[in-house]
Amino acid sequence: MGAFQTLFNLSVMHDFYAAGVCPCLDFIPTEKTRKAMVNAGLVFKKTHAGIALAYDQDRLEALQLYASDAEDPLCFEFKGYAKDPEFRSYTVPFSDDGATVLYFDNEGAVSTGDDKIKLHESEYVSKINLVKLDSVQAKDILSHKDRLVPPVIAVRICAGGKRHLLFDDNQLPLTRDYYLNFSARQTFWKYYLLGGMNKGSAFIFDPDNKVEFESTGEAELSDKKVALTFRSKQRIPLSEKSEYRFQLRENGHEGEKVLIKRLPVAHASQTGKDVVAEQGMVVSEIYINY
Repeated sequence: MGAFQTLFNLSVMHDFYAAGVCPCLDFIPTEKTRKAMVNAGLVFKKTHAGIALAYDQDRLEALQLYASDAEDPLCFEFKGYAKDPEFRSYTVPFSDDGATVLYFDNEGAVSTGDDKIKLHESEYVSKINLVKLDSVQAKDILSHKDRLVPPVIAVRICAGGKRHLLFDDNQLPLTRDYYLNFSARQTFWKYYLLGGMNKGSAFIFDPDNKVEFESTGEAELSDKKVALTFRSKQRIPLSEKSEYRFQLRENGHEGEKVLIKRLPVAHASQTGKDVVAEQGMVVSEIYINY
C-alpha cells in the first residue's frame, strides 16, 4: 500500500454556527459508491467540516481505468443526514415539503478564486437547489427507504464532465476542494412577559442600537395566562451563540430602570405564527416569567 493523496474534500459551511462550520451532517456513500471505492483503492473519511476521499498512489491505474470508462462514468454519490433534528428549523432554505431534498453536483459548481469550488451558483444554498425525491437528479442516489425518511442533502461528484472534473487531460487526479455554504434562518423575535415582568411600563432595549422592538399588546396563552408581548421590527438571524444582548427595562418616576440585563435569545425550536405588515410570518417565541 502506497501513500494516500486527497482526491477531493467536501466541506459544509453554515452561518448559524459560531465556528462557521456545520458539524451536524452525517454523509453516507451509496452502495454503488462503496463498491467503486473498494475496487479503485479509495479511502473515505469524515472530517470536522464534512468528508474527504483519498486514493492510493500505488493503485492509481485502477482509479484511472474507472475514470476513463465512458459507458459507466465514475461518479461518487453521498447522502447527508442531519444529526440535529432542528437543522431544518435554522437553515435556509427550509421546506415543509417532505418530498424534496437539496441536490448538488460538480457540474453546477462555481470556482470562488481561492482554489475552492462552491457546489451551487448563488452565494448561499437556495431553493433552486431543492429537487423532488423522484427527480432525475436524486432517484439514483436515494433508496426506497430514503424516500420514506429522506436525507437533507444528496451530492454527486463525477470524475469527468464539462466543469470541475477530477482528472486533467493526462488522466492525472486533480485535488478538488468543494464546499456548500448555508445561511441561517432569520425570524421576527417575539417576547412574552409573564408574572412579575408583565408591567405596562416595560420595554425592550438593544444597547447596541441594532434592533428595535415594538409593543404588540397582550396575548392570552393556552393556560389562560395573559402576557405582555413585544416583537422585533426586523428579522434577526438565528445563531448557535447569539451575540445579541437585549435588555428588559421599565420607565419610572426616576427614569429608566433595568429589570433584566440580558434577555434569553431565540431558540430554533420555539417558533410560532404571527401577522407582520398584514402578512402571516414565522416568529421566534421567547417567554419571560420571573
